[in-house]
Amino acid sequence: MVDFRCKDISPTRFNQRLFEMFQFSSQYFNYDDVVINRGLILFQGPVLVITFLSQQIMSVRDAKGVVVEGDPEKVLRVMYVWVLCRDQTELDPKAAWRLLELSANSTEQFL
Repeated sequence: MVDFRCKDISPTRFNQRLFEMFQFSSQYFNYDDVVINRGLILFQGPVLVITFLSQQIMSVRDAKGVVVEGDPEKVLRVMYVWVLCRDQTELDPKAAWRLLELSANSTEQFL
């Protein structure tokens, strides 16, 4: 549990400490059913809603190497929904899309 009452810590410093305390591991095996579900023009610019399936392994280990979350042997099937917006101030079209929102729903992949 993280207690923010004792220290004034910036989100950047918090993320840095988090990555020092834990080792995050992800392995991606497959992407499938990539679909652009919706395209809209809103006041901030073009918006795309993209869905896709992924097969992956995710786990988190503490500083001692003990698995504290996930399972390094279990393959998960994850359904992602990404909402992307075109940054109107960025001139490079390959760098102009920004992730606005992300949703992920995972289930165990039975082999």
